[in-house]
Amino acid sequence: MSNVTKQRDVTVIRLEPVYDSLDDQRIGELRSLLLEQAEKAEPPKLLIDMQATEFIGSSFIEVLFRAWKRLADRGGHLAVGGVSPFCQAVFQAARVDQVFPIYGRRDEALERLEAL
Repeated sequence: MSNVTKQRDVTVIRLEPVYDSLDDQRIGELRSLLLEQAEKAEPPKLLIDMQATEFIGSSFIEVLFRAWKRLADRGGHLAVGGVSPFCQAVFQAARVDQVFPIYGRRDEALERLEAL
């Protein structure tokens, strides 16, 4: 599953190795968790830690946009960290990085969210 923790004022969702491939089959169970945390995180700062993820599909990108929208509506922020080179390329091709920040390192993402 996924591990949800609070680090100072940022809610962190760490995707476990079971989510090494975020294709349409895996996304169903993860969707609820991400959207729920985007709705209730206080303050509304959410970091998705993808260190264990090697593959993403369009369904995951759609869920991230929905989570980002929920946070933005509350004046909050979303960041994605620990992103593999393949996932980084997918995010860039889809221009996700122009909507919310994508970081190769988790700690960099956490620092940036804490500063907001």
